Amino acid sequence: MKVREIASAVGISNERVRNILHQHLDMTKLSARWVRAIAYA
Repeated sequence: MKVREIASAVGISNERVRNILHQHLDMTKLSARWVRAIAYA
């Protein structure tokens, strides 16, 4: 699922979705996918 699809579905901005994925769910962008940051730290 793309960031813009998530943003559209829940009615928030793309930047807010990225913030939630990165800061709150500890995800990082690797290539074209979001993955757990811990796996690559």
